[in-house]
Amino acid sequence: MPRSYVRKTLRGQWSEEDLQNAIGDIIAGRGSVREISRIYKVPVRTIMRRKESGNLNKIPLGRKSCLNTEQETSLSKYIQNMASHGFALSAHDIRKLAFSFAVQKNIPHTFNNEAKKAGQDWFLSFMTRHPELAVRKAQGLSIARAKGMTQEECVKYFELLGDILRENNLLNVPQKIFNLNETGLQLNNNPGNVVTNKGAKMVNCITSAEKGETISVITCVNAEGSFLPPRCIFKGKNKKIEFEDGLPPGGKVIMGEKSAYVTSDIFFQWFREFFVPRKGHGKVLMIMDGHSSHCSNVELLDYAVANDVILFCLPSHSTHWLQPLDRSFFKPLKTYWSQTCQNWIHNNPGRKLGRLQFASLFNVAWCKAATIQNGASGFNTCGIYPFNPERIPDYAFVLDQIGQGQENPNPGENIIEGEWHNENNNFPDVIAKNNDRKDKNPFEEILPIPRIEPGPSNNRGHRKQHADVLTSPETITVKRTKKEEKIKKLKLYAPRIGTSPEYY
Repeated sequence: MPRSYVRKTLRGQWSEEDLQNAIGDIIAGRGSVREISRIYKVPVRTIMRRKESGNLNKIPLGRKSCLNTEQETSLSKYIQNMASHGFALSAHDIRKLAFSFAVQKNIPHTFNNEAKKAGQDWFLSFMTRHPELAVRKAQGLSIARAKGMTQEECVKYFELLGDILRENNLLNVPQKIFNLNETGLQLNNNPGNVVTNKGAKMVNCITSAEKGETISVITCVNAEGSFLPPRCIFKGKNKKIEFEDGLPPGGKVIMGEKSAYVTSDIFFQWFREFFVPRKGHGKVLMIMDGHSSHCSNVELLDYAVANDVILFCLPSHSTHWLQPLDRSFFKPLKTYWSQTCQNWIHNNPGRKLGRLQFASLFNVAWCKAATIQNGASGFNTCGIYPFNPERIPDYAFVLDQIGQGQENPNPGENIIEGEWHNENNNFPDVIAKNNDRKDKNPFEEILPIPRIEPGPSNNRGHRKQHADVLTSPETITVKRTKKEEKIKKLKLYAPRIGTSPEYY
């Protein structure tokens, strides 16, 4: 069957409405059958046959699909339901599912019995018949993020955030609402999609290295869209003056002895020497994630309180929706960075991209991405300024969308060990489901919809970080107590490992 068939006749150009009007005119006696046939362009024999049978539904010409209209509609709904659960099906999955369904229901088919899946032509025709479906590139969502971003957690976050903004008169003061985060840039070029001759077996593009060095960038912006100069972290001890040649105005390079990642000491240094002198007078709100470098240093929290800085921690595994910099800035920054590196490699063939080139190239990407529009839109889309909790859409809460509360009353029963398994192991081989559902889709008998159980995302027993004011007296007291207990425990074991107690 051709994948894009072009009709060569005018047969079947009439619609169901034309057929209904034609039969209605004949019953009303508004003309002869042939006259009405010419008016509505419906064949005479079709009018008479449909009038006698009473069937006014138009059936497509040509060979019928293996699955009827009702079955294909159920398949379309099942595909959409799986996608909303976070287990979207690929074209390969749908073809195998259609074959398994036809075999289970004893439906005559022309599918490939050796490959045990429907053909590519069937899939393309199915997609044409169902325009509500489209092939999209999926974005990975970790189980931790799926479980962390819940409506209950989001409501508590906005309630606490709203109280802080109102108590400190910051609702209408965007220049005093800040967001801080870090991202990593690779000292390498990423070719991405390129244009070359059709049918090429291999397309190569020169890169600076197999894997480039990672450089962390500390970024801070307020709700007005004003960015503070960036701080870049290189791994190493010795800092060269040339590392800062060409950085954005006010930008600096910080050396990390063990790695290029942010540590408590580096963050405290940035906060004390860089942020506080630039924050202005009065109280300000700093929104950030719960990374240990941000919230484990008690000295940092005391210094923030002394300088009228409210440190507000986001709930864990929710920054992809609640953090402004993640929503509106880091993606364009990395896009412009990749383009800049690619241009440099083209203009400097044979040379390797190194630390001495980072500052000037980063300046180009930073100036393009760090716009007022990008900075302010992040706070707007996150519902921080203007304060609007409704800015977070319902589809952001994956577990709430899939009906997490519909639990199976007998977890040990109603277990299906399906014969159909995904070769890519995208779904569990054994999936619990409730067989008592009256609205169950028939395709769920082939592949039940997976359910993500509530609870921690790992077995390490880590406590989930909820939205919290890090600079509140209660939080500081708890962290100080934990630190004292840790130091006491370390000093107790210090003689056994040959470390002086003064080390702690």
